[in-house]
Amino acid sequence: VDELFSDVSSGAWFYDYVMTAYELGLMEGYPGGTFGPDDSLTRAQMVQTLANLVGVDLTQYEGQNGGFTDVDPDAWFAAPIAWASELGLVNGRGDGTFDPDEPISRQHLCSIMARYLRSLGIEPDASAELFADDAQMDETSRRDVYYCASLGLVEGMGENIFAPQGTATRGQVAKILVGMYALIAESTEAA
Repeated sequence: VDELFSDVSSGAWFYDYVMTAYELGLMEGYPGGTFGPDDSLTRAQMVQTLANLVGVDLTQYEGQNGGFTDVDPDAWFAAPIAWASELGLVNGRGDGTFDPDEPISRQHLCSIMARYLRSLGIEPDASAELFADDAQMDETSRRDVYYCASLGLVEGMGENIFAPQGTATRGQVAKILVGMYALIAESTEAA
């Protein structure tokens, strides 16, 4: 059987997540037939995948840059960043920049996801146990990390280490997006 992506084999832990994320139109592969499951996801790519998940019409944000000095209004990522900024899902670096090409950290990924899910009124039933490296988390991201962990969207990396400042890989993000998709579908049915 031909694999859809040459670097995503059916035995890999991320295989089902990557395939589902692709089928749902949440993430795409690279030209040349690879997915790059171990590549880090940039901050711009993260916002684009969230826009894909939400199904937002980005045409109304064309030519906008969310007020960030380092986001060219004509860049492919400008519209999703403008959308996420308007919703308060991203607030950049605090100095007027967004840093679109910077790999997104695991804790900042949680913050963006948590802001969106909270805006839908989704709350976890239980709370997650403390990670062993809790002290390494930003004060602003800590609550979001545990919120995402309580919803089962993220977990530790073994030995209960979360690695908040480590970068989120494309394989990990595929798993999180598929989990979010299911959560949102559940909450919509329950409403």
